[in-house]
Amino acid sequence: MLADFTDELSESPEEEVVLLVAHGPITEADNQIWLNQLRRMGEEIQGRGYVAIEVATLQDDAPPEIRNRAVEDIRRLIQRWSPPHRVLVVPVLISSSDIQQKILKILPDCPCRFSHRGIISHPAFSKYIWKKIRPYLLSTYP
Repeated sequence: MLADFTDELSESPEEEVVLLVAHGPITEADNQIWLNQLRRMGEEIQGRGYVAIEVATLQDDAPPEIRNRAVEDIRRLIQRWSPPHRVLVVPVLISSSDIQQKILKILPDCPCRFSHRGIISHPAFSKYIWKKIRPYLLSTYP
């Protein structure tokens, strides 16, 4: 699903860097778990020829000092790659929501392309959910 959202933004993968951004947790220990999971998600996209896949979390519910650091990390990642590369920002969120708006707000002068889609809008989302819950349902309600 994320690969499809990325491809929708892309014009020339060999000139583009993908930045996956998620809401994120509060603590740094939990954030490392989130970042590792985002990296695994990015592996699916990497095979499509992009220059690099970067990951970040907004940590929107964390105390201000942690959230501010997360915001600066996101800005630094974009500045590191752009220019010469175009940065494609793909939020990893279930729905298009206020978190997407918060991400956009911290990037007012960002020379990047931004996906406004949430995962729930992808045609494969319901099949994915069914695949995940079906074994549980079958074992619980035979």
